[in-house]
Amino acid sequence: MESAPPFKDTIPAEVKKYFYQGVEPPNLLDYDAIGFDADHCIVKYHNRELVSFLIKIEIDEFIEMGYP
Repeated sequence: MESAPPFKDTIPAEVKKYFYQGVEPPNLLDYDAIGFDADHCIVKYHNRELVSFLIKIEIDEFIEMGYP
């Protein structure tokens, strides 16, 4: 059984009329995960870039603490 292709327009019309006037809304299917930050703004995650960034931060912290 073949699945239907994903829709490009992933944002409901009632949301777009308030938040995306005059701009192209993002295609939410382009991201690995979607969440909300502390002030409830939508956050789009690309996991590979996010994990690489977090690993770099941890390595820097270990170096600052004196780990070899």
